[in-house]
Amino acid sequence: MKKIKIGVIGPGSHFQKKILPSLKKIKNVKILYILRRSKKKFLTYDTTNNSKKFFKNKFDFVYISSIPSTHERYLNLCIKNNFNIICEKPFITNLKKTKYILKKIRDKNLFIFETYSYIFNQSFMKLNKLLKGEKIKYVHSSFQFPFLKSDNFRYESKEGGFLLDCAVYPISLETFLFKNSSKIIKNLNTNTKFKKNIPINGIIKYDYLDQKRVFTWGTGLVYKNFLKIRLKNSTVYYKKIYTKIKNEKIKIVVKKNKNRDEIIFRYYDQFELMFRYIFKNYKKNKIKSIFNQQILMHNEFLIKILKEIKN
Repeated sequence: MKKIKIGVIGPGSHFQKKILPSLKKIKNVKILYILRRSKKKFLTYDTTNNSKKFFKNKFDFVYISSIPSTHERYLNLCIKNNFNIICEKPFITNLKKTKYILKKIRDKNLFIFETYSYIFNQSFMKLNKLLKGEKIKYVHSSFQFPFLKSDNFRYESKEGGFLLDCAVYPISLETFLFKNSSKIIKNLNTNTKFKKNIPINGIIKYDYLDQKRVFTWGTGLVYKNFLKIRLKNSTVYYKKIYTKIKNEKIKIVVKKNKNRDEIIFRYYDQFELMFRYIFKNYKKNKIKSIFNQQILMHNEFLIKILKEIKN
């Protein structure tokens, strides 16, 4: 079986703890080269801090794991060199540039995916089926956690603070679960706490048609990671929707009148599931088109909310 050759840009603790172990589970994958700011070798892999040297390699994929402010530069370099791309969120937060980059991807018939691994979990796929044909009335989701160490890159204003690390998850539900357009939302209201001009935590509220949305996000808060959807005749509760604890069972609870049904799923490595799906399907034009369109839809939502927060 032909090896899929991967280059990695900017691997940090997240890549080392979550992404790398998942890639190692896939036998036909080889990490060929690492690009990072430091000259120091990354684990046992060939490493450089020279981008020209890195892009002379022949990769099937480049995984962009660097800080958000570098994404635009590396996306353009990958496209120039005809590399398929998996890019950590957020993609970029300029709609005009997003559309331009996605057009170049289409013109060169390349594959691109913005890393939202939770959508590949079997529990999320089951949730999609549970909601099919149901009338949604209210959606409440939260992704928040206690303070991180002060040297974390998210405390830098140019990296978008915790808005672009936490709030993006609930916002992404509009694209990956509800498949909605940002053009229909109304009564958008945000309340954001800043620390030295950096968004730390907050709440986002808006209406989608006749449906209510409430999203809470950020750091310095009690840990929360859930989705609650109130339907016409029942309520669905999904605990730990975005990230999972290894070997912990996943639970979706459906309450209807006095009845309570629990759907239990065993733990799956959602990053491994993501990579297996991508490497199996990345040459299919339909899959390329779907992921390309999802990036645009999600970033239209995100940028609209960012503008409200800045105002």
